[in-house]
Amino acid sequence: MESSFTSTVGLQLLTICCILLFVWIRTEGRKSLPSLNTENIWCCSICTYVYIDAKDDLSTCPRCSSINKKVEE
Repeated sequence: MESSFTSTVGLQLLTICCILLFVWIRTEGRKSLPSLNTENIWCCSICTYVYIDAKDDLSTCPRCSSINKKVEE
């Protein structure tokens, strides 16, 4: 059975695409989510909205714009 040039090239492109898809899926599965530091989690004292902010002592709530102070636990 003779194969034409276009079918040979098409088969090679399909093989390369399958290999690249397999490698992409394997590498994406290994990526982990960044770890969340519990020191950056804030709870608003007015509206009880929980949010993330990297500030040290005072933070502004994104929902109600109140100023919150970090409470030592």
